[in-house]
Amino acid sequence: MFALTALLVATALFSGSCTPRESSSDGAAAGSARPLTALADASGWLDGPPLAADSLRGHTVVIVAWSDTDPLSLRLLRDADAWLKAYGRFGLRVIGLHVPEFAFSADSAAPARALRRIGVSLPVALDAGSRVGSQLGVGEALPLWVVVGHDGKRVWTGEGDRAEAALHAAIEALRREPHRGADIPLPGVAAERVTKPARRVYCGTSRVGGGPLATAVPGEPLMFTAQFRYQEQGLTYTPYPVGRWKPSADGVTAARGGAADYVAIRYDGGSVDAVLGSLEPARVWVMCDDGWVPAGARGDDVRVDARGATYVDVAEPRSYSLIQRGGAHVLRLSPERPDITYYAFSFGAE
Repeated sequence: MFALTALLVATALFSGSCTPRESSSDGAAAGSARPLTALADASGWLDGPPLAADSLRGHTVVIVAWSDTDPLSLRLLRDADAWLKAYGRFGLRVIGLHVPEFAFSADSAAPARALRRIGVSLPVALDAGSRVGSQLGVGEALPLWVVVGHDGKRVWTGEGDRAEAALHAAIEALRREPHRGADIPLPGVAAERVTKPARRVYCGTSRVGGGPLATAVPGEPLMFTAQFRYQEQGLTYTPYPVGRWKPSADGVTAARGGAADYVAIRYDGGSVDAVLGSLEPARVWVMCDDGWVPAGARGDDVRVDARGATYVDVAEPRSYSLIQRGGAHVLRLSPERPDITYYAFSFGAE
């Protein structure tokens, strides 16, 4: 839905038939700087040379702030790339702004790998120091969308894949006006769909919301025990490590491997992704409710061996798709060897 509505706003702006008010979805900070000027503070660029504000002025520009470890960002980035391919000839410009969530993502190789993996070739400004994102109002919710008019001023801001009633009203006003300019198709707009936002759960001590990691001292290997079952399958959306682990600000790293060491997490929702990394290619065994993940529920990155055991091969630090259907379950991820880091879990809407 958001992909459709954002594109229609863009066509409205470069056709000159409608100018929506600047607004902000779910209270997202609009930021104070002019978006195109803020891009000058990018730490680098991918898929092309730096784009100066002067070269973009006179065009409608859509900026999408995204992260290589956020599944929703990666999914919607494909839509943004499709808009540029379809409507670039009519004057629309689409620019990605990569916002790293973890230390490893500050390396330009991480977003470059993500773009290749999903087949997207947008020009992307890198924001390793968060200088651009702080000016645009980037917060915890990603992706952040910023629509910029011909004069370089921001005219609309929104988060995630949710659209707001004011945006639909602007689109309906556009549809009632004769379309001036290029012959751009404007499909009908369905009623606003309210969706439950995805949930993000971090494992690093700087951002974990609760459980034993919230009080763990980072930097040294610690032994986490669970004498009773409820202690390893406790509060919903809370990571519970069992065995020997080394907490850090960014994540929790296995100090040894084997079935006795794992991170358990209870959830009640839709799809599940996990941000995992390793110093060398390694395997993480994935169990669901004390059994292997059933065939119909396996995410895109889950594999199965001859015994029926399910696992993911962690070859690089990124987001891995574990579960593709909803319900109330307990996941348990066990590292095959030490030095595998668990950074975060993402739980999609039911």
